[in-house]
Amino acid sequence: MKIKVDYHFHPNLPLFLPFFKAYLSNKRARAIWNEFTKHKLDAVLISEHAYKNPRKTFEILEKNKPKNAKTQIIPAIEVLTKESTDVIVFAKNKKDIYYYPELLTPRGLSMKELVSLINKDPLLYGIVVHPYTPGATSIVFNNGMKETKRTIKKLGFIEGYNCSFTALIKLINFLKLNNIIKGRYERAVKTAITPDKLKKEAKVITGGSDAHHPWEIGDCMEITIVKGKDLFKAVTRGSGKMIILDKKIRTLIRNFFTVSREWLMKKTHLYTIDKPL
Repeated sequence: MKIKVDYHFHPNLPLFLPFFKAYLSNKRARAIWNEFTKHKLDAVLISEHAYKNPRKTFEILEKNKPKNAKTQIIPAIEVLTKESTDVIVFAKNKKDIYYYPELLTPRGLSMKELVSLINKDPLLYGIVVHPYTPGATSIVFNNGMKETKRTIKKLGFIEGYNCSFTALIKLINFLKLNNIIKGRYERAVKTAITPDKLKKEAKVITGGSDAHHPWEIGDCMEITIVKGKDLFKAVTRGSGKMIILDKKIRTLIRNFFTVSREWLMKKTHLYTIDKPL
């Protein structure tokens, strides 16, 4: 039996809007559920950024879940450490993760403090994500290679595949700019597929769409499990084959505005922090 799991997804609900945010967020949540069903996803980590109301986002998706939906949504947070490094933390139940104000607070913990918290709580799991990302949240560039390998070993999870740069890599290759912006290009490629020297440090290799819009949903990790096996346990224990969809270059325009807004939120602290459960 095979299951499809997206370990990295951002609903990106318009909770920042002063008017109609409830209506538009619910509408977007329903569109997201339609995509989950369309791509026959068995499980998705709802790993919204800590500065974009991850608890509230998860609860809105819960509320809008269709009666016939088969996708299991898993509560998660893309935690932002004091070093500005991203790490996905997840749990089986929302009360086990959204209980911690430190996880819901951007830059609330250092990397060492975060790893310690996860390792002390058997209900929490942590994934080292996009270790080479060209952005400012790369663990390799913020914390160094030695700390990166140590963190992967302690958490046991590494994001082996991230599809957020699929369209950008395609555009760079089309324009033949890979040698002109060689450094950025190589980091994007290493984000799309993490090098083996980091993968070998982990027990579980994950893969995710890192989607921020409904039409980007579909990239996932296909895991083979014994029929009837607990789905969450399969998510925490099984590596598999990555399914990567073709991305249209035109999607980069919308993503540019999304990434720019997230950068501005982090720089200016223009965000509200979820209250813990």
